[in-house]
Amino acid sequence: MRKSQGFTLVEVMVGMVLTAILVLGLSSAWVLTSTEFLRLTLRQKAIMALNGETERLAYYYAHDSTTQIKSSSCLLSESITVDGAAISANLYPKAACTLDGNHILNTNLVDVGQVFVLETGTLPSNRKYNVVWLDKEKGLAASLFWTVADSTATNAANCLTYTCQDLTVYLQYPYRFTPSATEADGTLVNDLPPVETVSVKTIVGNRGGLP
Repeated sequence: MRKSQGFTLVEVMVGMVLTAILVLGLSSAWVLTSTEFLRLTLRQKAIMALNGETERLAYYYAHDSTTQIKSSSCLLSESITVDGAAISANLYPKAACTLDGNHILNTNLVDVGQVFVLETGTLPSNRKYNVVWLDKEKGLAASLFWTVADSTATNAANCLTYTCQDLTVYLQYPYRFTPSATEADGTLVNDLPPVETVSVKTIVGNRGGLP
């Protein structure tokens, strides 16, 4: 009698188990890769927004007479936790001072590159926020704030008009932001992955006669 050829039932079952393990491993790797790609993409958007807001703040501090950015009565102040430590941070005000109406908004966060002063609505930590879009289509936003201190740089004596200051600008993300029906407040929640903080430090003031 001729012996039949093929796989036994045990061999087929072992093959199926090994294939299932391989597929599950590849699926997990794909999910991890996709998640990391999205995280890095969002971080890049946060860094771009941070750099833009830092440039604008540096301009405001160099031209204080037009923005009143140095007046303590002209800013909001909040205690904000960064890397486990609380800092006293500055935020743009709602309507107290002369500001760039195309940049600082009190009623509607329209586009990337604008800041919405959020004082009401549903807020984490029961505090005020300066909100900037990172991805408007997905409703992803970040919280902007900054600190200033007299500069300790060796060339600070070269500053004119005002004493040079160390400006540190922070951006915490990601938040999910939903404007309200009136768009005068909104809902800001951190139901996404853990909030991350990016920051940049620079010297501001009129230096060497140049703004």
